[in-house]
Amino acid sequence: GQWHPESCPIWGSDTGRMLLVALLALTNGFVASCGMMSGPSKCEMQLREVAGITMGGMMVIGIFSGTLLALLTEFVTEADAV
Repeated sequence: GQWHPESCPIWGSDTGRMLLVALLALTNGFVASCGMMSGPSKCEMQLREVAGITMGGMMVIGIFSGTLLALLTEFVTEADAV
């Protein structure tokens, strides 16, 4: 589990962690790419460019928000450990 990662073969080794991150990166990258390619085609012709720009901007905002959330949770967990 999360509190005792050595008890789980996936989290307990660096190889398992790297494989899990690689799997998540491939699947999320594939799903995001498919969405970014097919999303604008669902709109009217005049709005496709705006839809593509909006989707790209929202993806950047989402990645940035996730990074900030990761930093926040790290600071909170470090503060709890002290």
